[in-house]
Amino acid sequence: MAPRFKMAATARFLLVFLTLVASCRGLSVTRFYGYGQEFADERLPAADEVSSSEIQLRTPFVYYGQTYSSLFVNMNGFVSFLTEIPSFFNIQFPLDYPIIAALYSDVDTSVAGRVWYRETSDPSSIARIKSELSTYFASAADFNPTGVFIATWDSVPGHRLRGRKANTFQIVLASDGHESYVAILYAERGLQWLKGKGKNPSLSDAMAQAGFISGDGRMMLIEGSGRDQVRNLDRWSNVGEPGVWVYRVGQIGSTGNVVKPDLVTLSATDADDTCSVGGLVCHSTASCIDYSPGFCCKCPDDTFGNGKNCVKKDEPLRVTGKVSGNLNGVELEEADLHSYVLTAEGRTYTAVSRVSRDQGYDMQTLVPIGTGISWLFAKPTDGVPNGFTLTGGVMNRTVTLDFPQTGESASVQQ
Repeated sequence: MAPRFKMAATARFLLVFLTLVASCRGLSVTRFYGYGQEFADERLPAADEVSSSEIQLRTPFVYYGQTYSSLFVNMNGFVSFLTEIPSFFNIQFPLDYPIIAALYSDVDTSVAGRVWYRETSDPSSIARIKSELSTYFASAADFNPTGVFIATWDSVPGHRLRGRKANTFQIVLASDGHESYVAILYAERGLQWLKGKGKNPSLSDAMAQAGFISGDGRMMLIEGSGRDQVRNLDRWSNVGEPGVWVYRVGQIGSTGNVVKPDLVTLSATDADDTCSVGGLVCHSTASCIDYSPGFCCKCPDDTFGNGKNCVKKDEPLRVTGKVSGNLNGVELEEADLHSYVLTAEGRTYTAVSRVSRDQGYDMQTLVPIGTGISWLFAKPTDGVPNGFTLTGGVMNRTVTLDFPQTGESASVQQ
């Protein structure tokens, strides 16, 4: 049988076109659900890597169809089920456990900032979340939550940033024991840093990530997650109110995913085609130039990219992904792909781990697994751009290798 091979890798820089309402004003902290000492909240210790002890819920929370009677609040911007995750893993999502992440990043409150949390059934919180959900979801018309869990990251700095910049956001979980919803709130100007200094000096931290992970392979990322545009979560929204993101996460079936609001219509305006509004999709270091019609994002001279994603010319990068397929009748399931990129030299080093000895020998002929990444980050010369300048890191590529001696072939899809 002729070998067949399919490879799917996800680079650090993925571009998602956004159809969201932007605004010059964000969400005031006063719009948050109440938090802090005056609400009798618990608080995580002031430290670098820490999680709460297991928190028993009075109202069970349903997440991806599974019912959980407890959860953990973790320093690094998320709540988790099944286990605490105090350490920051400098990797792209998904993680291995079910989590809800408002802003997964390397938080350190040793010097400043606080992380608060509590479960409540007070009538005002119950009434508020019920009213808001019923305006966003048809399914929430008869939803009567009996418990609300609120976790708040209040002015938290990043690792080794030491309080110079701080992020403020909140996760609100609502459940009646059978169905569940999540609201994630970001304060106006509440996202002032996107990654810490990094515990490994030779490799920078991954960009902050936000979204939902089931623990069984399903995942849904919030727009901008893992990219420079994550800085706009306090100005974007999926319900038309800047900084507010709401989802149904409970009874969604064994193959379903998190559900977005169905009673909200986000309409585009002419202003979306101008730098003042639509230009938010530009990279934070890029300049935005208005045209008639439309606008253009341009990376600065010391970087390369397509304007929406820009990479420093002298900063090493890491690309990670998964490799799956069938080679000579042997299945390869989600092997890990790792590529280290020296942008200053235009060199890449790519490896695939967790493969058998026999598969490893045969895979040596599948050079295109690495050449796609090499094309993205090649050193531009004589005015010829590399692949990242043309695509911003988003591409579909299929390469077919023919072996005349045996009449066999292999196909690599990226």
